[in-house]
Amino acid sequence: TKFTQYYLDTTLENHEDFRELCHILRSANEQDTIVLHINSGGGDVSIALQIMNAIDDCDGMVIGHIESDAHSCASFIFLACNMWSVSEHSSMLLHTASGGVFGKVSEMFASAEHTNKWINNLCTKVYSGFLSPAELDSMLKGQDIYLTASEIEERLENLMAYREALPKCKPTLMEPI
Repeated sequence: TKFTQYYLDTTLENHEDFRELCHILRSANEQDTIVLHINSGGGDVSIALQIMNAIDDCDGMVIGHIESDAHSCASFIFLACNMWSVSEHSSMLLHTASGGVFGKVSEMFASAEHTNKWINNLCTKVYSGFLSPAELDSMLKGQDIYLTASEIEERLENLMAYREALPKCKPTLMEPI
């Protein structure tokens, strides 16, 4: 049995800064517990997705604990955990995506259409059950959502009920071996 505490207290900017965390998560066994102490303004969503995949692959228990901020894609990581705790003065900022592209107008338009579809699907998967349908719809239309600690805790209760109702077995698509 191993108990690991990891401090996710920086902006998600460099993939290599989070390799150790992904290794810790993927190396854990069923008796292990990993506590992610989250205090982050977010950052690169591809890094958050890599950490979320590692949480999903983890055989141990992953507890997300918000120390102060779980903003932007740091909220994705928090919600991907198996259990949660929230410090008294924590906050969460939820929104779609920020960014930009360069290129010909047709390329920028195609990229914007793709990114909008992709981020809306991702946010719907991550925030369904945590946000009400009306809140999720508002956020997908561009409204930022700010939550206090008590509002986060209230929504976590809704998320637990939502996840309990989901089918336990999900089909998996694999490449031929």
